[in-house]
Amino acid sequence: MALFQKIVPTENKISLIERLVDCGLKCVEATSFVSPKWIPQMADHNEVISRVRKREGVSYPVLVPNMAGLNNAIKNGSVNEIAVFTAASESFSRKNTNCSMEESNRRVQEVIKAARSAQLTVRGYISCVIACPYDGVTNPTIVAKVTESLLDAGCYEGMSLGDTIGVGSAGSVHRLLDCILSNNPVERIAVHFHDTYGQALSNVLVAFDKGIRVADSSIAGLGGCPYAKGATGNLATEDIVYMLDDLGVYTGSGAKYQNSKRLFFRGLVNLGVALFRTFMFGTSGAFGSRPGNIFSSPASTQNPLHDIEVPSPPDDTVQALKFNPPIAGQPVFLVSGSWDSVIRVWQVNETGQCEAKAQQNVGGPVLDVEWFEDGTKIFIASADKQVRLWDLASNQMVVVGAHDEPIRTCHWVKSQNYSCLMTGSWDKTLRFWDMRQLPTQTSLATIQLPDKVYCSDVLYPMGVVGLANRHMKVYRLDSEPAEVKDVETPLKFQSRCVAIFKDKSNVMPTGFALGSIEGRVAIQYVETTNPKDNFTFKCHRSPELINGYQEIYAVNDIAFHPNYGTLATVGSDGRISFWDKDARTKLKTSEPMPAPVTRAVIHSSGQMLAYAIGYDWSKGHEGFSAANAGSKIFLHACDEEMKPKQKK
Repeated sequence: MALFQKIVPTENKISLIERLVDCGLKCVEATSFVSPKWIPQMADHNEVISRVRKREGVSYPVLVPNMAGLNNAIKNGSVNEIAVFTAASESFSRKNTNCSMEESNRRVQEVIKAARSAQLTVRGYISCVIACPYDGVTNPTIVAKVTESLLDAGCYEGMSLGDTIGVGSAGSVHRLLDCILSNNPVERIAVHFHDTYGQALSNVLVAFDKGIRVADSSIAGLGGCPYAKGATGNLATEDIVYMLDDLGVYTGSGAKYQNSKRLFFRGLVNLGVALFRTFMFGTSGAFGSRPGNIFSSPASTQNPLHDIEVPSPPDDTVQALKFNPPIAGQPVFLVSGSWDSVIRVWQVNETGQCEAKAQQNVGGPVLDVEWFEDGTKIFIASADKQVRLWDLASNQMVVVGAHDEPIRTCHWVKSQNYSCLMTGSWDKTLRFWDMRQLPTQTSLATIQLPDKVYCSDVLYPMGVVGLANRHMKVYRLDSEPAEVKDVETPLKFQSRCVAIFKDKSNVMPTGFALGSIEGRVAIQYVETTNPKDNFTFKCHRSPELINGYQEIYAVNDIAFHPNYGTLATVGSDGRISFWDKDARTKLKTSEPMPAPVTRAVIHSSGQMLAYAIGYDWSKGHEGFSAANAGSKIFLHACDEEMKPKQKK
């Protein structure tokens, strides 16, 4: 509740805690004994913990930030368990507790020892275990050292490892837990994930697979640390209960929670949030597998991969395909833009089944689309030289700005200093548009380029733009856009698509993959001391020789898996291929579709790949016919197929 601006009535807080316990939850963090001067929302902590009805077998810990908070909790008389916190980051510690990390750990250990002397049970939190908003990536050995010190001081559940800004993914969590569990008992470790990039549930599964059986969450994913930039929300209670219940993992709250869900959302969710722990017992026969009908349809010549077909497809080739950003409580939506000048939106449920929700004709072929950060609006780049904003709630569309030639790409850029829309055009410019005043008359900034924009990607703070002259421009976008690199690509023919990838810790963008019409992909690191890190590989070529040669097909799109760093390529040969760039190996290639695959995008969860098939004009007007004039969109379950192969 700390992040709520409006003071939540005490009665509502107590009611929420008791309703959570009614659902079968065995541990609810009730309040915080922090100074009301710093967090006014918690000024009623004495009343809340005293008045809440205690149940046998349920714990109601309270958060204490320091010795003063502990003394107040002891004086209250109703407290039998506390939670303390520290950080694995120097800068975060100074901003959150106004002292060094070393001093913070010393103070916390003193609080633990005093609490134990007062016969209180103690639990701990470590913040920034994956990365810090100020210091960057956190070294797992630092987290392990802090964990061990607090275990030794007397925390019964060594620490809850907190991914405070939600940048962790399966890979980084796997590496962290391997380090932590090498010297610490698994039964004394818990996890606490924020869902900033939609990775929290997959991270819980990694922890479960490691033997961890305690995970923190909050109702509707609300809450977060008021002193952490980027801490946009906790893991939603309803999501983790639903997932674990479906996997057959007993939590003690699944059925009751689902039956009571309407009570939460009938007012209480708007009033407060209580952090609680999900206890995951036993193992699940369904772990790592799904029922056969998930993301699956009967095979046919039009659907050789048995994938889910999206209803009401476009009438012409799909040029753009995007999932909405992950936002707690919001359904999954898929948007497409196509050469028939129509933009379409579908809602996708958890089994991959889709329902057409909305569409608009924008008056010109759609060349790119982008979601606004709140998931309620869509930017549309069009061949009619205009970029528009479509508000889905009101169904209103407004022109954002215009170029002198068709607009090929659009990307939303959100930094600490500004937010804007970046567009790239065949008029040889990049433009940046201010969304605060619409319609805009002039762009915030314009960058003149030596040639037309053919492709681009943005993964903050990096932007990459591919030009018609086979040069790639790399920009930093964390302040005013600044060019940091201009390189001629190692590919010899027209650039078709580009996608930025992150470093091996899956935290910061570090390079890009570029695809061209020559059936080849280039892997390029922006900063490397070893030229051999950059390489190219052949793809989307006929498996057999034709008249003594391989048939070469264009690479139409590239998409990286958000958790594994592996990539998918799709091409004019109608195939989808999965690759591990770090191992420099192919993971899998699909059977050919009946038409070229023109676009592909992977959902932020990493579970599903959406792809479109249709005529891509790779064979010119001679290859066009009424039979291939339309387009189809499919959903494919991709997570297992895109996992890197284990090293022998």
